[in-house]
Amino acid sequence: MVDSSELERILMHILGLSLISQPDGDPADGNRDVSIDIRDFNLAYYEMTRG
Repeated sequence: MVDSSELERILMHILGLSLISQPDGDPADGNRDVSIDIRDFNLAYYEMTRG
């Protein structure tokens, strides 16, 4: 299980990827990047919740 500082680092990384992938705020050209972020989030959630 990851500690809170590791989870914070992962979530900030995901947020950073989201901001970088859509610098102009147009979601239409960032769908591929967003799907990568969702996979990263799922991995972080799995790591956080596994016993």
